[in-house]
Amino acid sequence: MVTLHRLGTNTASDKRKNHKNLSLNLSSRRQPPPSTLTLTTTVATKASTPSSILHTPARIKIYDPPSQEPQQLSHYEHGPAQILPNLFLGACHTAEDKEILERHGISCIVNVAHEIHSDIAPHYVSSYHHLKWTHTQNNLARREFQRAIRYIETAHRANMNVLVHCQSGVERSAALMIAYILYLSRHSKQQAF
Repeated sequence: MVTLHRLGTNTASDKRKNHKNLSLNLSSRRQPPPSTLTLTTTVATKASTPSSILHTPARIKIYDPPSQEPQQLSHYEHGPAQILPNLFLGACHTAEDKEILERHGISCIVNVAHEIHSDIAPHYVSSYHHLKWTHTQNNLARREFQRAIRYIETAHRANMNVLVHCQSGVERSAALMIAYILYLSRHSKQQAF
């Protein structure tokens, strides 16, 4: 039997932490404002008499992009986001951080990133599943979501906390979270009648 847990039972601190983890913030370093190049030109204007012409300078600003390299987004730098009491969403680096996994009691990992192959993460947990999803895969809703949900359900029946991740934790794994919550919602309505 699947039970839905209210998300409102978290403390204010948990809510702030989850909000921060789910936000897509730039790293703490601030980018300097873009530099500009100012050109001064001379514009001719007519004065009160046709024979006199005044020259007044006009300034034109041209955007010059910064020369520094673009900054990387740092998703889940403080750990995974707790979506449900026993379900976490994170990025690939989260799955390889033993301290974070232990702190959250995570003993099952579902990796849904084709390009992420971890030799470390399977040794930190008792259950590890690698579903090789791509960004352009078109059979996720038909077959793959159901397979991933079965892994999550099996882990929950064994009282395991589950971490779902892809590379950044914002597309494939987040889509699975939405599919799982919809599954729980539909499943609990069917049981109620």
